[in-house]
Amino acid sequence: MTARPQAGDTLVDGVLETSLYVDDLPRAAAFYEGMLGMARLFGDERLIALDSGRRGVLLLFRRGSTL
Repeated sequence: MTARPQAGDTLVDGVLETSLYVDDLPRAAAFYEGMLGMARLFGDERLIALDSGRRGVLLLFRRGSTL
């Protein structure tokens, strides 16, 4: 039997992808790029992918443009 994690313990070593759905894609990208210094990895009219460090990616999707 495995012991339960105690408060402050974590079993997560990182988060690979985080997705946000936004109404104004260029404005949201400008915030994350300008204020937080995230570099753009990819972008088109539907989504923008930003480097969020430690192998992580922040995906910004235009609300309503995904299935």
